Amino acid sequence: MKKILFVIDRYPGYGGIENVTTWLANYFVSQGVNVLIYSFRNEDAEHLIQCLDHRVIWVQASCPDVYKTEENIRQMVELVDKGQFDYTIMQDDSAPMEQVLLKAELDKRSRLISVWHNSPDCMLTMLQGWKIEGNILERSKQQLQRMYRYVRIYLSFMHRLRLLYRCCFKYVLLSDKYVPIWQRMSLLGGKKKLMVLNNPITSPAVGHYIASKDKVCLFVGRFVPEKGVDKLLKIWEIVEQHNREWQLVFLGDGPLFKQMNQMAVSLGLKNVRFEGFCVDPTPFYKKAAILCETSSFEGWPLTLGEAMSNSCLPVVYNSYAAADDILKDGKSGILVPPYHKAQFASELLRLFSDSDLLDGLRYGAYQRSLDFNIEKIGDQWMSLLYSSDRKN
Repeated sequence: MKKILFVIDRYPGYGGIENVTTWLANYFVSQGVNVLIYSFRNEDAEHLIQCLDHRVIWVQASCPDVYKTEENIRQMVELVDKGQFDYTIMQDDSAPMEQVLLKAELDKRSRLISVWHNSPDCMLTMLQGWKIEGNILERSKQQLQRMYRYVRIYLSFMHRLRLLYRCCFKYVLLSDKYVPIWQRMSLLGGKKKLMVLNNPITSPAVGHYIASKDKVCLFVGRFVPEKGVDKLLKIWEIVEQHNREWQLVFLGDGPLFKQMNQMAVSLGLKNVRFEGFCVDPTPFYKKAAILCETSSFEGWPLTLGEAMSNSCLPVVYNSYAAADDILKDGKSGILVPPYHKAQFASELLRLFSDSDLLDGLRYGAYQRSLDFNIEKIGDQWMSLLYSSDRKN
């Protein structure tokens, strides 16, 4: 019987990595695998613990606020020696958890699988949104600061990617499109240890196409700069000039929540509703016809799969490499060049006016979502865990 240790920065918590960990852990134990989740921090997310199979063990670090402490290292060594795990899966969201793992020699005590849950260049992409303003002298100074940060981030990521690659048994990326980006960031030409495993859909399967929908566009996500809520509000300003029948509903919370509410008022938007955070967005997915995503970058956003499985059509800025891995433009979704707000609005208005086109694309989205159900993705993980025995 296989024994798996998940190491994750935060668990439980309200995030994609936490949800994916829960669904994979539950699938593994359903297949007879013993699973333990080790986390450093946690949030008050009781719904996630309630969703966790009772056979999965969860342990929190002795010192949750500081990774590399003697207490955490000693706890990790004792945990691994007692558990005799076959694999340690590090759910990597760029938190420096490897400081503890490598100090405890987990790469020698079990096979280490590092999973990168974003685009390998995500931190560099964030710098693209850095606004440079002021006079010539101020702009020059800001440009130099931006270049300095770019180099620092690049060198830091390169070192970390190379370190993890050297120590791991397998290095998992979420999309084929991230392989060349990873190679460019790490300056490693080979890819012997690289694997691609998509994220599963982390919501209960509907199991059928939903034909009847309301005239609702939906946004699901945190109110943070990289999610582009402000971009979507400006798009909707154009939409409302031509169509007052459809609504835009926001699900989520975050530091920009109040500011985005105020922005909607200042733009004079009438058909916008802010619902706040929702533990289970499934009822909203079932009613909404369209999901709007205007992010600056993503890894493999779970909202797309969740929406598609509920026959909700994604209209998405093509701002990250995996976007056209998840959906196919004109077949199971709409990809809009970033950040063309007029074109995004035009695509929405085209769908509003052509119900046959919208329904056909929604059906294509539902069919595409079947490729990401937990059974298919879970079986790919099981093949990795068991095929390695035959090869090593």
